[in-house]
Amino acid sequence: MYDSTLHPARCMDRPHIIYNKKTKKYVCWLKIMNKDYTQSETILTADHILGSYTKVRENLRPLEFSLLDIDWKLKKGSKIRVDISSSNYPAYHIHPNTVGAWYENTESKKAVQRIYCGGDTPSKLVLPIRTEV
Repeated sequence: MYDSTLHPARCMDRPHIIYNKKTKKYVCWLKIMNKDYTQSETILTADHILGSYTKVRENLRPLEFSLLDIDWKLKKGSKIRVDISSSNYPAYHIHPNTVGAWYENTESKKAVQRIYCGGDTPSKLVLPIRTEV
């Protein structure tokens, strides 16, 4: 019944739209929160920013885990520090690293973060720079 990621009963968060000069299309990606508390992406394209949009891909999970997207406005010359963590403690509650709502969980699992340096699957951090206001 709710198979489409665009069904009104599904939870969609913060659409992002960019213009792809190469394809001359507007590309919209949507973060979709699934019933099992995982996150996936749905990709849409259009010839005009106001649409109409065509769904080109859904249930995309390139990292096989969920990340929040964050936008910062920095002054020229600012520095960025990257912390690898399984929660945003102490700003938010400690994450139990289990499926389900954190406030309903009675168990927790130890989290392991890995940063790969080379080989077939090196880790990378992409920080797109947007200069227009």
